Parts: sequence; C-alpha cells; structure tokens
Amino acid sequence: MGRLFKVLGFIILLGVLTWIAAQNSHEVTINYFKDKPIPLLGHEKSPDGGTQARPLPVYLLVLGCGFFGALIAGLFLMGPQVRIIRENQELKRKIAEQREELDVLRSIPIGQGEEEEGVSQETIPTS
Repeated sequence: MGRLFKVLGFIILLGVLTWIAAQNSHEVTINYFKDKPIPLLGHEKSPDGGTQARPLPVYLLVLGCGFFGALIAGLFLMGPQVRIIRENQELKRKIAEQREELDVLRSIPIGQGEEEEGVSQETIPTS
C-alpha cells in the first residue's frame, strides 16, 4: 500500500511540475548589476554590439530556484546529522571498551579476594 502512495505522489508531483511549465513558458531575460548577464546562463550578442543575457523560460527559473533552495536546506540539515554520526561512533567505541573490560572482569573467579590470593590492585585492569 505504501508503494502505491509513493507512485501516486510522484505522479501528482509530475503533474504539478508539468502544469507550472505550461503556465510559465514565456521567456524572460535575467540580468544582475547594470545589465550584466549571469555567467551560468550564458549570453548572446545584442544588435548594438554588446552582450545581453540569454532569455530563459520562467518555469526553469522557478524550478531552478526551488532546486537550489532544497539543496541549501539539505546542506544546513547535514550539520546536525554529521554530529549525530560522530556521537554514534564515539558511543560504539565506548561500548567496545566496556565489553573488553567486562570480559576481563568475568574471567576473574568469584570469591577471589585481594587478601586470599595476594592479588594487588595493579593486576586488575581499570579504565
């Protein structure tokens, strides 16, 4: 049932994106600071001999901004995720150390005291 919902959600998302593209198919020119074209979008020669920005369909602009917004949000959300991964690794290391210590303590016979066997405090490993 979950797979059906995923497929239906994908179809609905695809339909919404298609509708956005159909409604916003006209082209616009995007410039920044005194009619300079954005380098990533390219430029073309204008009739007066200068350069002008290449026209871009509005739907590409809208979808591109949405994509870059999601990318930036993902980068911001990676910080706490990396911290959690680091904490997990540290806790796994501590668990391994404690298991080793427990194995050593389990190997000591019950009832063996420091006075009876002459075992000193230095022979028992501690953390």
